[in-house]
Amino acid sequence: SSSIYIVQHLLEEEAEIAIYDPKVPEPQVRDELLQRCPKEKVDELVSVVKDPYEAANRAHAIVILTAWQEFKNLNYERIYSTMIHPASIFDGRIIVDRNQLQKIGFNVFTIGSSSCSMHSCCSLLECC
Repeated sequence: SSSIYIVQHLLEEEAEIAIYDPKVPEPQVRDELLQRCPKEKVDELVSVVKDPYEAANRAHAIVILTAWQEFKNLNYERIYSTMIHPASIFDGRIIVDRNQLQKIGFNVFTIGSSSCSMHSCCSLLECC
């Protein structure tokens, strides 16, 4: 999936990644990552968690890559309060309420819309 390519790029940048996917079990996530990413990088930099709030804790950014309904209904104020600021959300499925998240304080980038030029998204992904 496209998620694996994004994780691969972030690992090349030495980013620490917490993955939450309510529909895919941890062994499957790890197996898919190991098909494209070096085992030592996955072991060192990737954690697969069972809770979206744990995934966001002390993160610089959230990248939404699946359109699960659950992501629309999270307590984003709670999430924002545990993140490192400035906190960003990259919405790859156009499923969250951009205006609501901006009011909370997030920098919101809707991938594929005019609000997210390739240059601005890539620059932010590289520094997070």
